[in-house]
This record gives sequence, C-alpha cells and structure tokens, in this order.
Amino acid sequence: MLKTKIMESVITQSIIAAIFAIVLILTGIILRKGGEPYKTSIFTLHKLAVVALIVFVVLIYVQHFKLFFFEGFGLFLFLLSAVLFVAAFFSGVLLAFEKTSSYKLQIIHRLASWLTALCIPAIWVYCH
Repeated sequence: MLKTKIMESVITQSIIAAIFAIVLILTGIILRKGGEPYKTSIFTLHKLAVVALIVFVVLIYVQHFKLFFFEGFGLFLFLLSAVLFVAAFFSGVLLAFEKTSSYKLQIIHRLASWLTALCIPAIWVYCH
C-alpha cells in the first residue's frame, strides 16, 4: 500500500516536472531565437521553470530511491542525469552574465540540457 502511494506520487510529480521541462525547453528556444538582449519576461519564465523543475526532480529522485534499489546501469543513469542537470544549470547561470557569454559555453549549455532531457526517459524505461 505504501509503495503504491509513493508510486502514485512519483507519477504525479513526473507529470508536473514534464510540464515544467516543456516550458523550460520552449522558453530556451525562444530566448535563443530572439538573441541578446533577452526579453525579461521570457527570461524570467525560463528561470522560474528551472527552479520549479529542480524542486520536482529532487522530489522524484528521493521517491525513486525509496522505491528501488539502484545498482549498475540504473545508478549510472541517475548519476549521469544529475551531473548533466547541474552542468546545464551552472552553464545557464554563467550565460546570464554578458561577460561570460561565449560560444563554447552556449554549446555546453545546449548539450547538457538536451542530454539531460534524453536521460530522463531512459531512466523511466530502464527502471520501470
């Protein structure tokens, strides 16, 4: 019974996180297409979506570790997605400052963001 409630919570949190991820990706694309200087409203929405996504991803990770025993490839996917998420976050923070906005940093941000987005479904497929 407890496991069922935790799993229902994980599914709900995953749906909410997916919505924030879609908002994050769409606002990121709009920011990229619009160029600098970034529109304040879109940039603010992008930042708020990041913060909300971080909260839900952490909640999902904690719930998953309560439900499953991870080892091997499953643990690797979890750790890889966490590292990529942190890389995307910090490269995004650095891109917010004009002095550090460089082409290499933009590439790192885009790669880390898309690879994180690809890791999440891989975790679901592998662990469920």
